[in-house]
Amino acid sequence: MARTSGTLAPFKGRVRPGRVAWTRVALTLVIGAAICIFVLLTFGDSGIGTAVILALGFAGYAAWAWLRTSITFVVDEHGVTPRLGGFFTRPTWPLENFRTVQLRTVAPERVGSLVGNIGLGRAEVTVSTMGEVRPVAPLKPRTLVGPQADTRFAVTHGGELVEIIGRDGRAYLLSPENPREVAEAIAAAISFAR
Repeated sequence: MARTSGTLAPFKGRVRPGRVAWTRVALTLVIGAAICIFVLLTFGDSGIGTAVILALGFAGYAAWAWLRTSITFVVDEHGVTPRLGGFFTRPTWPLENFRTVQLRTVAPERVGSLVGNIGLGRAEVTVSTMGEVRPVAPLKPRTLVGPQADTRFAVTHGGELVEIIGRDGRAYLLSPENPREVAEAIAAAISFAR
C-alpha cells in the first residue's frame, strides 16, 4: 500500500471460508438432497414440484452461507469495504473511526464463543487484553474499556486476527489470509488519514 500523489493505493484482501463454513455448506446440501429424495420417493411424480422448490431453497441457503464467509475487502482512504462473495458490497467501515490496528491471537476453538457466528456480522464481542495483542508499527496497541464492545467482524477461523480499535468504543475484527500484510495496510491508511 503506497501513497501515490496525495492518494492511497487500495489494498485488496480476502477472508476465506474456514472448516466450519465449508461444513455448514456441505451439510445444507446433503440434508437438502436427502429431503428432496424423500419427497420424491414418498409422493412420486406429484412431488416433483415440491422437490424442485425444496432443492432451490436449500441451494439458495448454501449459497448464502458461502457468500457470508467468502469475503473480499478493500482498504483505501475511506476505510475497509467488505464484499460478500467478492460481489455484494457492504457498508464501509469508516477510516475516520479507526484509532489503531493490532494483531490479536484467538484460539480456533474460541472463535464461535467470541463472535457468536462466523462470516460477516456485528455483535458484542469480548474485548482483547494486552497479552492477546501485538502492535503494528507505527501504531501502539490499545484495548477497550469493559468486558465487551460493539464489534463489526469478518471472521471465519481463529489464529492471528486483525483487530481495529475505533475511536467511539467500537472495534472491528478480520481473519484475512495474510494478517500481517492487512494490518500493515490498515496502519498505513490510518497514518495517511492523520
